[in-house]
Amino acid sequence: SYLIHSHEVSYANSATLWLANTQKSKIRDHKLLVFAPKFSQSEIEVSLARAKMSPLKYNQNEADQISQFFTSTIFKEQTATISNFKKQVRKHSILHFATHASANDEFPDYSYLAFSSTDSPSKKMYVKDIYSYTINADLVTLSACQTGFGKLQKGEGMLSIARAFQFAGAAALVTTLWKVDDQSTSEIMPNFYENLKNGLSKKEALRKAKLSYLENTDDPILKHPYYWSGIILSGNTEPIVNNTNMHLWGIIGIIFASIFVIIISKKYS
Repeated sequence: SYLIHSHEVSYANSATLWLANTQKSKIRDHKLLVFAPKFSQSEIEVSLARAKMSPLKYNQNEADQISQFFTSTIFKEQTATISNFKKQVRKHSILHFATHASANDEFPDYSYLAFSSTDSPSKKMYVKDIYSYTINADLVTLSACQTGFGKLQKGEGMLSIARAFQFAGAAALVTTLWKVDDQSTSEIMPNFYENLKNGLSKKEALRKAKLSYLENTDDPILKHPYYWSGIILSGNTEPIVNNTNMHLWGIIGIIFASIFVIIISKKYS
């Protein structure tokens, strides 16, 4: 029995950061921005810069699956560039990166996310670059390896790619603690976004997505925590979609419909 069977779990580098994230007011337009670069085997063989970046078999499908739950802008394969990120980042409240990442625990500023490079000499967005952005996002999902891992700094917590996005303004982050499995991640993420769409809090949405993965996976090896527990949530855990107003308007509609029926029935009785 795992902890998620009975508890919702979220993380924070410090109580101060946790309080700051809970008080952040974000524009919640429910627009999703997705980046899913393609890493071909031929490109890897000729590029030393991508020697550790094997093809991601499932990231394209992951992008397509999660995009069905929110109004989405998707950049896949060669369009998943840093320049498109710069143009679109402030127009969306949810950011999702299904890509490769590299964590540098000695020099955390040189940890990076990988993009395509058709219009730029650089394929990498380094931590030191992320600090310069203004990211007004309610949620950033870093669906890549070791995005929550970095150098442990006393009084600061883990200096990582995730911390850079938090510094840039992201209210909440979904990150990874180790080299997560591409396939299992691609199965968890669609359920996570569907749960968010249904109005669950971020931590409950992730919890239920993991439980769904465990319930629907037959292979006992793939149920090992390595395949799912490294995906964690930090920051503001409030729901992205507030269904309270929808329920209120539904109740009001029922009341008015009942009054209308009563008036009509009295008129013709």
